[in-house]
Amino acid sequence: MTGYSEAAGTTEPLSRITVQQFADLGYTVNPSASDTWNWSTDVVVPWKPSDAGVRPFTYRVVLPEGVDQQGIDFPLRANRNPVVTVLDITPSPVTRGDAIVLRARASDRDGDPIYGMTFYRESNGISGLQTGSDTYISTKFRSKQGAFAAETSTDGLNGPVTYYAVAVDPMLFGGRRSAQVTIYPPTTPPVRPNPVVVSSVSDTSRRLQWKDRSDNEIGFRIEVALDAGYDTILRAFNVPPDSVSALITGLSSGTDYFYRIRSYNLSGVSAYTRVGPA
Repeated sequence: MTGYSEAAGTTEPLSRITVQQFADLGYTVNPSASDTWNWSTDVVVPWKPSDAGVRPFTYRVVLPEGVDQQGIDFPLRANRNPVVTVLDITPSPVTRGDAIVLRARASDRDGDPIYGMTFYRESNGISGLQTGSDTYISTKFRSKQGAFAAETSTDGLNGPVTYYAVAVDPMLFGGRRSAQVTIYPPTTPPVRPNPVVVSSVSDTSRRLQWKDRSDNEIGFRIEVALDAGYDTILRAFNVPPDSVSALITGLSSGTDYFYRIRSYNLSGVSAYTRVGPA
């Protein structure tokens, strides 16, 4: 067999013997994909992909300048790694001691099924996954592409924690993805921020400033209203923990507004501190 076509008009069937020689070279083959060939009459019935329920495969070869067709080495088809497309962690954030669920999804660029998904937790203090020293959680197996899920405890953990998902195909080639969750210790609700000062930045913007009196909040809730009873909330948003100011834009010139702010964590919320009209 040659790596190029013979003279025009020559019968060139792909026989079962030719197909099997690829198996000898290490390829996975389908003998039923060979052509039907009667050697005595030289009549060939070409094989069609629909005959065996498989997809045709085309390998494009570009000849470098100065190289002819007899100088080409056709390599084995390389298996490409699967790709972990999604890794979600719920709930997020989470209180230490509560369970979290890792959900991952993968696809394979060669169309191979995903053989399994293995989950790890960063624990050795070295950035990136080291399968020999980071904490192994579990491996989930499926025979087709789809979602994989694993539940794990957060006992003894605190702060930002990174998790990994590693998918493998039937050739055991892997692709990976990481995601992070913040784990907070069990705590009491935070203390109310106080005081809140409103300063004018322009006719349509105001800056709120306050003192952070807690060390266990995971954020602050700010609300803007037209009335002191906060029956008409015009805007509500959260800002990160340890914040001490927020800029509010897009207000109407000449209009008085009322502002209130409170801190919160996974255990509850503080009382509001109110200020206005301003």
